[in-house]
Amino acid sequence: MRDHERPTGDRIFPAIERQRFMRCLLKKTNNLLTDQRGATAVEYGVVLAFIVLAAIVTILVLEGKSKLVFTTVGNTIGTFGTIGNGT
Repeated sequence: MRDHERPTGDRIFPAIERQRFMRCLLKKTNNLLTDQRGATAVEYGVVLAFIVLAAIVTILVLEGKSKLVFTTVGNTIGTFGTIGNGT
């Protein structure tokens, strides 16, 4: 097929098809820009990150206090155990 015999753009992609394509493209673009589902997932991720951060901070803050409590309870139980053995 020679250059002057090739079909023009109108013959390959008629005007009606171009309009249909453009409407479909605009509709999909509009749906993409107005869709909120992805934003909701990001919000849940941020909330989860704050919960995890709060749990880590709480564990770090209470670590020293809880260690002292368990040591005291363990020492007290150990003392009662030696008294119970008749020593």
